[in-house]
Amino acid sequence: MAMGAASASQNLDHVIAVATRYIEQHLGEDLLQWSEVIDHLKAGGYTDEATLAVTRAVLDLERTDVMFYAIEGMRRPRPRRRRTRTTP
Repeated sequence: MAMGAASASQNLDHVIAVATRYIEQHLGEDLLQWSEVIDHLKAGGYTDEATLAVTRAVLDLERTDVMFYAIEGMRRPRPRRRRTRTTP
């Protein structure tokens, strides 16, 4: 039974990696939607794990500043403005 849990965990890790790659490759000028990523995973046969995998991928990518999720969709973070020091 423990082997089944390990196998399920490895499968979930694989599906998260697939979701992460898809998100990274499709972040561009158009906002990326959760449903688009989930549909991609389901089309690849990952129906049971799709929603959890996308959630984990989004959280990981946000944590590492690769992307930002807003209500309107996923996008790359805006570049941070550099602060310039003014000398008196």
